Amino acid sequence: MLWNLQDLNRAAFTFSYGGCFIGPTGYLWYKHLDSIVMSATRLKIGGALFITTKVAVDTLIFGPATLLGYMAGSGLVQGDALDVIATRIRLEFWPSFLLECAVWPAVQAFNFKLAPVRHQLLVVNTVAALDCAFLSWVSHERDTSAPWPQRLVERLRRRSNETSAGGDEEASK
Repeated sequence: MLWNLQDLNRAAFTFSYGGCFIGPTGYLWYKHLDSIVMSATRLKIGGALFITTKVAVDTLIFGPATLLGYMAGSGLVQGDALDVIATRIRLEFWPSFLLECAVWPAVQAFNFKLAPVRHQLLVVNTVAALDCAFLSWVSHERDTSAPWPQRLVERLRRRSNETSAGGDEEASK
């Protein structure tokens, strides 16, 4: 079978989260972000300092809110207990947020400089498709023994060792 029920639930949640939460809130957020930053700073719209400030506000306010929402929502949809959700957030939030900070500020600087406000959510949604795949993996990984970066490195090391051990057996035949 190509899809199992858990994968379908996961895809349905991710689709619903994007369509029912990120879509409407992102629309309002990007529609008003210029005026929020301009009224707070009096910077010229489109200038380098304005765009830098806009990226910082987006990264430090909208980013964590949507990440926490995704992590909590996916846990609730999976039927996880609140303590399991809290543990997952405690383990996964900071590593995930830091990785997002390595990607989204560059995307948003490009977006805020080149895309008209009415198209900024479209740019975000295009990149968010990959981001959602990553967040889905992080949020649905059942192993909470360590933060995801540590688990990922350990998994890659095991695969590398298995591959090299398999290669050694092939060479000795």
